[in-house]
Amino acid sequence: MSRGQIKNATGDSFFAWEGDVLVVNILGKPSSSKDAIGKPKGTQLKISVTAAPVAGKATDHMVRFLAPLFGVAVADIEVVFGRENVNKQLRIKAPKKLPAVFAQESLFDAPLPRHCERSAAVHVAEQQPPTKADATQRWTAALRSQ
Repeated sequence: MSRGQIKNATGDSFFAWEGDVLVVNILGKPSSSKDAIGKPKGTQLKISVTAAPVAGKATDHMVRFLAPLFGVAVADIEVVFGRENVNKQLRIKAPKKLPAVFAQESLFDAPLPRHCERSAAVHVAEQQPPTKADATQRWTAALRSQ
């Protein structure tokens, strides 16, 4: 019996919103010279950390590195899978900030989280298509209002 195809929760992007939860696919790079968020690579975001890949310690370090960048507590980041693998998926509960890579072109194409839907409805009512700058402003304003 075939298992069928596993659905990618983020579609063609490296991230997706599920309500106020940000789901991010990660390609981890342990034992790097510095902690850093890299560029998207396909449906994953490359993140480098200085910690060695020993018993999930690099993933734990990555979560501690990412928490302040998203404005959340470490406990608000769940490792869905990949704790001891370079391929990971994280669920970040109600991020208050977004790193710059999320404000690039892929952000405009991603579905809006529930708390940003009102802004999108205003654009539809005005019969003006939103621009990429509008999308970035909506995301920033929505995050600041929380």
